[in-house]
Amino acid sequence: MKIWVLTNEFETSRIIGGLGIVASELTNSFVQYGARVTLITHHAEPELQVKDCGPLQIIHLPDREPFYSAARKKNQYEPTVLWLRRNQWPLPDVIHIHSVCFANLAHYYRKMYGIPIVYTCHSLVKQEARTAGRAVVSGRQQRLCALADRIVAPSKWLKNVLQTNDPACKRKIDVIENGIRRTAPHDQQQRTSLLFVGRLTKQKGIEELLAAVAMLAKRAPYVHLTIIGRASTAAYQARLHALVKKWKLEPYVTWLGFLPPQQVANQYAKHGVVIVPSKQESFGLVALEALANGVPLASTRSGGLSEFVSSEVAEVIPAVTSRAIAGSILNIWRNASCTEERIRAGLKRTEMYDWRKIAARYMALFAQLPKHPVESNTAAQQEAGRHD
Repeated sequence: MKIWVLTNEFETSRIIGGLGIVASELTNSFVQYGARVTLITHHAEPELQVKDCGPLQIIHLPDREPFYSAARKKNQYEPTVLWLRRNQWPLPDVIHIHSVCFANLAHYYRKMYGIPIVYTCHSLVKQEARTAGRAVVSGRQQRLCALADRIVAPSKWLKNVLQTNDPACKRKIDVIENGIRRTAPHDQQQRTSLLFVGRLTKQKGIEELLAAVAMLAKRAPYVHLTIIGRASTAAYQARLHALVKKWKLEPYVTWLGFLPPQQVANQYAKHGVVIVPSKQESFGLVALEALANGVPLASTRSGGLSEFVSSEVAEVIPAVTSRAIAGSILNIWRNASCTEERIRAGLKRTEMYDWRKIAARYMALFAQLPKHPVESNTAAQQEAGRHD
């Protein structure tokens, strides 16, 4: 099977969050199943570059929007389309798209060659924090959902959100969970060593977590919180640092900023508890990573988290308040035997989330998709050829 993967985040360019991890792991797993994959992503260089990795070909586009997401006008096509045609790039059997900035590219190949499209939706953009470009991106996502033959959501919760937002999509949404790299359990670390991983937004409960650490520090002077991630704006990052200063938490908090996925994975073994105090998650990859690494987890069950987080595997945070978060951490400290039972149960629960198993479900979905009819191959070639 020949697959094109379109993603703005990948391990050879940049990874901002869960989307990049999922895109990288899935793509590599497709190759392991024998698929020939062309991955189209971006890089910071001014010129297009191609990386040949045998069955995986990576096309790095220049990091400027007009190259891959400019609005298509009459008799005008994206530079990416022109480059692919001039280089006679082999057409795929299916296009798998992660990032909405590639919607126009996918639309062209569906219209001209009947190639089916599968869109993995990682979150509903209109529900995310308000930014200057959110309305534009949300509009692109809505068009992509209408265009795609199948939409994959990583949780039943997100599926319900998507079909409520657009009932017309209801019949074409599949749930395929994200995967995880399982690791061997590590030696027990001090439970007072806490870890938070994620984008620093109000939605992630980071302010309430800092307030909880201030409460815990009065009882346990050795408590320490490591924060991996960065804020979307400098103003919010400054606000968080101001809260740390206000509550005199400087000795209790370490900021590591953004780290690549492998470095994040290494941090799990160095901490005694992972905290996921999110108010909403489409899936909750960090919580799953904690379970797979054998680290005690304190987490809410918001959104997609509810599908694998329970009192059997984690200390459930009942509400996103400083008191509730602090109470959950104290419960982990006080109930060592229960915590150990949850670690074992968590490791067992993550067995179903192996990336190869997840990729097999995608491959089965791809194999079911027929090509769309086009007016004629000759007409399609002539139409596209006028823009070469």
